[in-house]
Amino acid sequence: MERRRPADRKQLLMTQQEEKVPGGKLARLTMEKSGNSTLLQLSGDFFIHPEEGIFLIEESLMGIPENSSEIRVRQTVEDAVKKAGLEMIGIDAEAIARLYIRCRESIVDR
Repeated sequence: MERRRPADRKQLLMTQQEEKVPGGKLARLTMEKSGNSTLLQLSGDFFIHPEEGIFLIEESLMGIPENSSEIRVRQTVEDAVKKAGLEMIGIDAEAIARLYIRCRESIVDR
């Protein structure tokens, strides 16, 4: 799956948040925002099986309203995981939701 950067690079805002999730695995979320376009990249030393599932999680997050609560973000991730039958090892929906909210708040604070 191809990742596309926002077209308007003049107004590009980027932030990255990371944390050690319970169990000691590193999770990182990078958010790039330009106008109405948002690109997310989830990475770290956790596992999602099958590997393509990470793109499904990123896409599900790019499709939620910007003012979504942390609970809504977590539910969106959980729904994507369940729908695709993904197995997440070393990361969970709560950690992804926390990272998403922190990224979003970091961009808004600029």
